[in-house]
Amino acid sequence: MAAIMTAAQLGLEPHVNGHCYLVPHGNECTLIVGYQGLLDLIRRSGQVKMISARVVYESDIFDVAYEQTPPFKHRPNLRRSSNEKIVGVYMHAILDGGEHVFEYMTVDDVNAIRNRARAGKSGPWSTDWSEMARKTVLRRGAKYLPRSVNMADALDIADRAEASAYVDATAVTTPERRAAHGAMLPPPPPPSSAPSAAAAAAAADDVNTAVVDATADDDDAFTL
Repeated sequence: MAAIMTAAQLGLEPHVNGHCYLVPHGNECTLIVGYQGLLDLIRRSGQVKMISARVVYESDIFDVAYEQTPPFKHRPNLRRSSNEKIVGVYMHAILDGGEHVFEYMTVDDVNAIRNRARAGKSGPWSTDWSEMARKTVLRRGAKYLPRSVNMADALDIADRAEASAYVDATAVTTPERRAAHGAMLPPPPPPSSAPSAAAAAAAADDVNTAVVDATADDDDAFTL
């Protein structure tokens, strides 16, 4: 129910035109924002003139040159076979001010994120890999785009939905106990108890002994 309400708040319809998906995960239902849904949220900001995310196939002509504008050249092979190998995916956006935003990811980059996702072996990852790959590179490039409130919420949902399966996301609640990659740090040791009277007396004797030794003759002080 919570996932459905969140989708409604974002203005996305589950399982309609790739806006978002509801994927069972244990006793919970995970909301996964799709490529079309994230694209729609980016466009709602009103500050992006053009945006797209495309798949690069092995026989395509594709080259990246960051000193150029736009920083890439992609000439798809329109005669490619239906089972041709995918080599990468990229996103390209032009902001209202004329700035270009470009991000490229290899298949290995995308699959590394898929393997960390809670629903990486089911749902849209198993049925619509190319759509999820385009959403993944779009999400990575979105950090450089103007954000609306809904877009920021969608990116946060995507981060939580694709959190590592080895980390209990509900347990990581205290920032000071969070490690660099989200793992839980061990709890701090309990404070030590006050020293006993006997220990305090022994410590005082050690101090007195040190004072006596410090008053010894210079010859004794340098004896090894």
